[in-house]
Amino acid sequence: MNDRTNGPLEGRSLLLVLAPLFWTQLPPLGLAYLEEYLRSRGEHPDIYDMNIDLFRALEAPLKQKWKYAHERAITETFFSDLQKSAPLVLEKALSTLTRREYAVFGFSVFRSNLKFSLECARRVKSLFPESRVVFGGPEISTRLTDRAFFEKLETS
Repeated sequence: MNDRTNGPLEGRSLLLVLAPLFWTQLPPLGLAYLEEYLRSRGEHPDIYDMNIDLFRALEAPLKQKWKYAHERAITETFFSDLQKSAPLVLEKALSTLTRREYAVFGFSVFRSNLKFSLECARRVKSLFPESRVVFGGPEISTRLTDRAFFEKLETS
């Protein structure tokens, strides 16, 4: 998470998040572009690359799952797999995500991190019910006509 803001709460109205599983060889460029755009408009978002944070903290067997992030069987269960096999690492990442309340938590969503992002959003809303949670990215764009998907998000 960056701390490029002025005061303890100033400019911290928006947190942009990349949750696992996503490729670890590149920084989250989409979020970096969005951050720069928002800064040009006078906003001061923070970015949390939860993907790389978790990847670095895990033991080698769990890191292997990143190689197969495109496989739905892995992405569907990755959050619960971490709850069972690395609960302290997962809890630390979730604590970092929710260490302070933001007006908006924005998640960059790909097919590979949809389920994990939803679980993170549930945690955010349980702790900060007044905060908005927004989803963007390629997976959301492909689901724009999927009414049931968005109704499920609203009730989760």
